Formats: sequence, structure tokens, C-alpha cells
Amino acid sequence: MKLRRHAPDGRLLDLIQESAGNACRATETLNELLADYPERRHLAREILKQEQNGDRLAHDILHRLHENGVEPPFPAAEVHALAHAIDDIVDYAEQVADSLGLYGVEAPMAQAQQLADVLAESGGAVLDAIRALHDHG
Repeated sequence: MKLRRHAPDGRLLDLIQESAGNACRATETLNELLADYPERRHLAREILKQEQNGDRLAHDILHRLHENGVEPPFPAAEVHALAHAIDDIVDYAEQVADSLGLYGVEAPMAQAQQLADVLAESGGAVLDAIRALHDHG
């Protein structure tokens, strides 16, 4: 008897793409926060919401991955690692935003703003890569 292979799960790819989009928004929001801090310190709350959303999405991805009959688009261990890596991006962005208030930062250094620019560009690159994966999955 030949085992029937299912098509890769589109919902799983959708969740991964949604998670990457959330990470992209978090890095962009952090960049905006640092570019105009402390005037836009309220953006730290937005990043916290994005972090909470990222946790939910990571949970949903892993839950979907382990459902019976779900065929991942690539090995399950790689889906697991990718979900955690994307979640880490948002966690670290939230940590930076939280640290600004925690340590009483009055104005971030120019180097922090430059790093935030790179991080925002990287967040966009991650989203682009996941979209390409989704389109070819």
C-alpha cells in the first residue's frame, strides 16, 4: 500500500507570513520610536502589543504544525526554528523599547538609531523572503 502525501498546508504558510509581517511592523515601529524619542515614547506600547501578537502567532504556528494530517511546507524542525526566530525578532524589539523607559534614556545614541534602521530593513527582508516562500509553497 502506497502512502498518500498531502499537499503542504497553506494555513501554516499563512501563519508564518503573518508572523513575519508582525516582526516587520515591530522593527519599523522600533525604528520610528528611536528616530523621535522621547516625543514618540507611546510607540513602546505598540511594540508591546506586537510582541504579544507575535507570541500568539508563534503558538498558533506550532499548534498547527503538530495537528494530525498537517503537511508542513518544509521539515517540521525548520518550521519550529523559523517560528521561534521570527518571534525572537519581536521579543528583542520589545526589550529595547522597554529598556528605554526602564533605564531612563533621554535620547538614544546615533548608533542606536543607525542599528534600528538596519533592523527595520532586515525586518522587511525577512517578510519578503517569507512571502517568496509562501508564493512558491
